[in-house]
Amino acid sequence: MRALDLILAKRDGAALDDEAIEFFVAGLCAGEIPDYQATALLMAVHFRGLDLDECVALTRAIVRSGRVLDFADLGPVVDKHSTGGVGDTVSLIAAPLAAAAGVIVPMISGRALGHTGGTLDKLAAIPGLRVDLDPARFRRAVATAGLAIVEAGPELAPGDRVLYRLRDASGTVPDRSLITASILGKKLCVTPRGLAMDVKVGGGTFLRERAAAEALAERMGAVARRFGLAVRFVLSAMDEPLSPAIGNAIEVEHAIRVLRGEAGGALRDLSLAIAGEMIALAGLAGDAEAGRLRAEEMLRGGHGVERFAHFVAAQGGDATIVEHLERLPRAAARRSVRAARSGSVTALEARVLGEGAARLGCGRGTIESTVDPAAGMLLLVGCGDEVRAGDELATLFAASEAALDEASSLVGAAIRIGDAPPPPRAASPILAAFSG
Repeated sequence: MRALDLILAKRDGAALDDEAIEFFVAGLCAGEIPDYQATALLMAVHFRGLDLDECVALTRAIVRSGRVLDFADLGPVVDKHSTGGVGDTVSLIAAPLAAAAGVIVPMISGRALGHTGGTLDKLAAIPGLRVDLDPARFRRAVATAGLAIVEAGPELAPGDRVLYRLRDASGTVPDRSLITASILGKKLCVTPRGLAMDVKVGGGTFLRERAAAEALAERMGAVARRFGLAVRFVLSAMDEPLSPAIGNAIEVEHAIRVLRGEAGGALRDLSLAIAGEMIALAGLAGDAEAGRLRAEEMLRGGHGVERFAHFVAAQGGDATIVEHLERLPRAAARRSVRAARSGSVTALEARVLGEGAARLGCGRGTIESTVDPAAGMLLLVGCGDEVRAGDELATLFAASEAALDEASSLVGAAIRIGDAPPPPRAASPILAAFSG
């Protein structure tokens, strides 16, 4: 079997059998299939698609590429994932709240893809914190804090680790079957009883239309059922950033402020909803609403931020950041983006703001690109706010003036100002919730 044969078959619309898909993933992990052939096959998949059996086979191959760990002896295991958004630190809020309520949360997460942020890049901004834990250290961290968030690696879903970076650099991130196999391939490595899946919908994510988000949920639900995994889907709006903080260290800081009870808004609402779904899937609440109320108790009582500190310490990080936010990385250069005219803020275009953040140093343009943990932006206005010409709309943070130059025009264009305020929007970002 040759990689070229798989490329030609998929290019011409043929289905790949289980053996071919196992060969492909194993060859990637062994370094026997070069990146240029792997990306050619990914592009063929993106245009030709994978049927359900192919998607199940790819998911299984990713799981089999490494070890499968069982945490059930520690308690009810439930995981969480998001399709990716801008200003989205739900994992850093919902997972500690769920863990504080008794859920065991061993999470294999991802890095930035395209214009969207990555949980692992955010965690890497915490001094000392390690996400590259081997299985033994992973288990110790979960046993200590009830929660750990790590990356796919040589022993845990290595197939996804390779595919993830190639998808990011080859423009194949939005493919629903590749998304499904990537997410479930990682999640099934820790044998959860349930998964709370946050599916973003709107201009700031890869799924711009609700129909596309529902199609992804349908595919993911069908694959999950083949593996006996219960999934709850929450569809949430992503036309504007979920929070005013966009970046890595700056998002960690904002997440801690939410856990400390100092910040609210859409991010808090969605985090509580996801934590509620996790608590219900674990069997620790009768339904998602009861789970949400339990998560809110954990938040108000300070148990969520306490669990976050335990989680950081268990992975080698500086847990004192929950009280000393100034210990997070700070950028060398900063700049204000100001209003060119007076009027009302009519839109905060999440995709363009995410692209601006990537130019500041928050994302990857190539496989070799590094992420600047201190880069990012803080939005100072919201939709409907009245502004005057010269008012500060956002503050940008980067390592150099050149990066600020590159991003400032994008950010300015993303914050739309008109003569009249926009139509009223729903207070909650949650569009729907249902079982897969």
